[in-house]
Amino acid sequence: MGANDLAIIAYDGFNTTRKEITINVVNGVSIAGTTPAANQTDVSESTTVLVDFVSPMDAATISKTTFQLLDGGKPVDGTVTYNSAVNRAFFFRRAI
Repeated sequence: MGANDLAIIAYDGFNTTRKEITINVVNGVSIAGTTPAANQTDVSESTTVLVDFVSPMDAATISKTTFQLLDGGKPVDGTVTYNSAVNRAFFFRRAI
């Protein structure tokens, strides 16, 4: 078994039959870093937001719906792109 494997083992009521199933658990998204940094203050509204992922992401899954910058819980209008060569997503805020 690998580091991400989970084994499920079941026995019948008489402990005569054993069934084992191994499931590969894919870890969630891991972030290597962000710009601006977490909890950074006094950031210009024109700053491009960068997110560096630990592992490659499927570019088709990164969109305005799945990758959002929120202001008071509401999405900020902007454009999202992903550079697969460096595992980095960009959020460009629309001009205010």
